[in-house]
Amino acid sequence: MVWNARFPICLPMNFGQNNVMKANFIWQNNLIYPSIFTVEKPMIKFLLFLKRIPLSKLGVVHGFSGSYDQAKRFVDLGYKIGVGGTITYERANKTRQAIAKLPLDALVLETDSPDMPVFGFQGQPNRPERIVESFKALCTLRNEPTELIKKLHGKKCLPDFFLDPRHITEIILN
Repeated sequence: MVWNARFPICLPMNFGQNNVMKANFIWQNNLIYPSIFTVEKPMIKFLLFLKRIPLSKLGVVHGFSGSYDQAKRFVDLGYKIGVGGTITYERANKTRQAIAKLPLDALVLETDSPDMPVFGFQGQPNRPERIVESFKALCTLRNEPTELIKKLHGKKCLPDFFLDPRHITEIILN
């Protein structure tokens, strides 16, 4: 199942309507925004689909939960990996190992409020300020100094997503 967050289209990968999804991706690629999508199983079918579509503006695999090999395939195609509340759960070994091994510049720290709660807040709506918990978990998984991670994740995605910095709410990562 693929869910395109910017222009909602939710289609199963075995649906036989690849032309509809391809047209959607090409159409949105002509706009100024990259794609933001959630990929549920089977990821391999979606990866094969992406390889066949020439997109100049890529995007983010939102709320990634999967293996290093899966994430690496998206990164090799030019996509960023969305890192959120999943990595705050110690039982999420596969995803935590993937995030630890990927290049730091391939990661985008994100929240999905009110969904994707972080550890310790299960059953409660997620809140944007809880991205700090995801940041702390990211820092424990990575070998880079906290200050470098903070610097990269505070500034790097703005040009990638053509966002006007005046419209960004700054969250202080301590």
